[in-house]
Amino acid sequence: MTLSLDTRRVRDVTFVKCSGRIAAGADCLALQQQIEHVFPREAKVVLDCSALEGIDSSGLGLLVRWLTRTQTLGGDLVLYAVQPRVREVLRVTRLAPLFALVDTEAAAVDTFQHRTVVAAPHGIGTDVLCVHNSSNVLTFIGESLRQAGYRVTTTASLSEAVMLLQAASPRVVIVGTVFKRSRDTKAAETFNALIADRVVIDLPETFASDDADAAGAKLFAEVQRLIGTRV
Repeated sequence: MTLSLDTRRVRDVTFVKCSGRIAAGADCLALQQQIEHVFPREAKVVLDCSALEGIDSSGLGLLVRWLTRTQTLGGDLVLYAVQPRVREVLRVTRLAPLFALVDTEAAAVDTFQHRTVVAAPHGIGTDVLCVHNSSNVLTFIGESLRQAGYRVTTTASLSEAVMLLQAASPRVVIVGTVFKRSRDTKAAETFNALIADRVVIDLPETFASDDADAAGAKLFAEVQRLIGTRV
């Protein structure tokens, strides 16, 4: 079902109702444009999720990106009336603690008066380097693994990835298909030569559009198998 959006104001808070599924491509773009429309005038945003049927990896990454952006501007991105299916996605991906989840409109508005944001410690060094061409995917993977205690660095630049491989010596490298197949630049050649003897997890081409809970759980299990559990 194509995502439909409806925006309204309650006092100084913007409510954006999402009906359908937040998915990679046109749906994510539409939601991003809708939220951008209220910036930089207002950083208090509530997503009405009462009619939200699902969300994929790219969509969840987009929400985390906008959560960070609203908080940087002194506001927040609150999730209102989240249905059981989406709550389960947030639980499985370990991203639920990042968001304020509320059940009533009044509680959503009131959240902005009392919300305290505590940054998760990222630690020193790098367990995982994630290289992908989608900022939404990078955000989704990075924050999900950080919430599980892993030290994660993400980048969409092959040149930066080369430097990070040499300087940070990550234990695991997560790579998107586009970059894994690329050989058309010096940076691409160097990157693929460097990861030839590294522990690498190849992301499937469908990762961005896969259901976030299934994709996240599978990736987490593989990272946990290779590195172990972080405390």
